[in-house]
Formats: sequence, C-alpha cells, structure tokens
Amino acid sequence: MHIKRVKEYSSSYCEVVVTDNFKDVVCICDSVPLDIEIASMDSIEIKKMNAFFVDETPQITVISDIKKQNYKLSKSGICGMAYNVKGKVVDTQQYIVKVYDFYISLEYLFSPEYNGFQDFSYKEGEWIELVVDRFDAIV
Repeated sequence: MHIKRVKEYSSSYCEVVVTDNFKDVVCICDSVPLDIEIASMDSIEIKKMNAFFVDETPQITVISDIKKQNYKLSKSGICGMAYNVKGKVVDTQQYIVKVYDFYISLEYLFSPEYNGFQDFSYKEGEWIELVVDRFDAIV
C-alpha cells in the first residue's frame, strides 16, 4: 500500500489516494504535519490503514457462502469517504482484514486500547462484509 497522489494538504489536514496497484482508496492521512515535501509524497509506503466508524456498532456480516467470498471495495452512497468492504480476516490479534492487497485494521472498533465497542468474535480465514465511514492512513 502506498500513496498514489495527494488530493488536499495543509499543516493540519491531508487527504490522499492510497493504492495497492489494483484499487484506489481515498484516505485521511493521520500523520500530519509531514516532515517531507508534498511533491515527494507520491509512492510513500503506508504503514497502517485504519477503518474509522462514526457509529459505535456498525453491522458486520459473516459471509459463509463460498460463492460470495470475494473481495469488494467500492464507494458507498452514505458519505463521500465511505466504502463497502468485503474481505478475509487474516489476523485476529491485530484485527486485520485483507481486501485485495490492502490490510485494513479494525482496531478502533475492537481494541480495548481504543475503548473498542465490540468483541472481536471472528476467526482467521472468515470472510466479513461491512461499511467503513472512512479510512485513516498512517505513514
């Protein structure tokens, strides 16, 4: 995952397009202010991509039908930065879901460190589907 381009930048706000070289996702960059020139931001690797939720209890659906177990990452009509997400749980300790070659952390929703709202009852290898209100990219 790396920054493909910068959409908007100021000393307190940065909106970027992150890519896995297959799909693009608009993210808020939580690492501002950055110690680099804006012109050199393209291709910076993303250390972590967090899913952010406005609602404390977003609906998460387990996809058990093997025919429906495929990646999905598409804009949602809810708001400008919301995405419909379908992916595979790959790390239950770090709350990571793989969607294409994006590794998305759900720690804001589940981790006790962030006063997680729900218990993480999903197993590695399970497919889940949910709506993410926005993504936060950490460089």
